[in-house]
Amino acid sequence: MNPTRRDRSLIWSLTLWWFAVFVVSMLYHTGGRLGLPLDDSFIYFQYARQAAQGYFLEYNTGSLPTAGASSILYMLMLVPGFWLGIEGIWIVVYALVLGFVLLGSSAQLLLLIGRRLDGHFSGWVASLLFLFC
Repeated sequence: MNPTRRDRSLIWSLTLWWFAVFVVSMLYHTGGRLGLPLDDSFIYFQYARQAAQGYFLEYNTGSLPTAGASSILYMLMLVPGFWLGIEGIWIVVYALVLGFVLLGSSAQLLLLIGRRLDGHFSGWVASLLFLFC
């Protein structure tokens, strides 16, 4: 009961559409500059940068570890961007692409789970509810 090629194409097309809507909206509201809607993203960037340099959960080098990065998994997913040498505003692009991939993958997994639980229609309902939430 795996999703068909058509199903996967439709999921990724919808994901790309949402991604485009977000990026166009962001660029409109920021006057054409890259940005993110919350300052939390930049806090995660700082924790990820520090973790990439070996200072896990230290907001500033030499400080005691803190609980400021409440989503450890997301912070760890940002670390490879810093290992690759991505810095400045380009880390925002990395985070946006990461978000696109995770959104599409999650929608595809929900399609699969819904199909296995209750059939093709339920899979699409679960996936679309997630994408349009």
